[in-house]
Amino acid sequence: MNFEKRVEKWAKIAKDTLIAEPPKPNQKVVVIFPPHVLRRALIPVIGFHSLGKAFNEKISAYKINDNVAAEKISVVDNGLLEGGLSSNSWDGEGNPHQKTEIIKNGVFQKRLYDQKYGILENLGSTGNGMRNNSGSVVNGISNFQVLPGDISLEEIISNIQEGYFIEKFSWLNPEEMSGFFGAEIRNGYYVKNGEYKNPIKGGNVSGNILEMVKNCEFISKETEFSANSLFPYMVFSNLTVSS
Repeated sequence: MNFEKRVEKWAKIAKDTLIAEPPKPNQKVVVIFPPHVLRRALIPVIGFHSLGKAFNEKISAYKINDNVAAEKISVVDNGLLEGGLSSNSWDGEGNPHQKTEIIKNGVFQKRLYDQKYGILENLGSTGNGMRNNSGSVVNGISNFQVLPGDISLEEIISNIQEGYFIEKFSWLNPEEMSGFFGAEIRNGYYVKNGEYKNPIKGGNVSGNILEMVKNCEFISKETEFSANSLFPYMVFSNLTVSS
């Protein structure tokens, strides 16, 4: 858990928040998302459109072999991920969990099915029948992974001419079908000429997740667990920041 490093980080964020400034408005800005923020941004939208349920109900934006993300992005649903919060040998229907490549190099590869939606498409379950708190089974994701890149976070920052690193939003709840979101910045940093400058808070970041993943500039080689996800740091362009 590395509590010593976490406490040091939390203390720094708390101190920086006391001197934070509102961000400068920009309609086409570069934004860096850390893994714990990415989980709230990507899973509700990419996860939703990857489900057999969404396809069966004709509300999925994804078609097999379509380019749905930047070429550098590959996404996996991995029910066998070591250390994953949702890792298990079996799903809620007794079907074996597995590793399913959803997006490879930006191209949509395969949907996630439970028994019901697998049968409706004359396919087998991919081990994505998830039992919820009421005991019923829903078609859902297990552990989500975005595969890492080949550049460090430090190198990524050094390549940013101007942008924002968002440490935390006060909320981030994208609309799962349309992908649109708008979220207030709770903690973050202004990045200029490859360096962290002043801390920021307030203001709003908005965009569309379905379009955002097509404008990915960098993916870090570092990855971190956050609940049922293992994500890198990712940089997206053409987002809107308002003060």
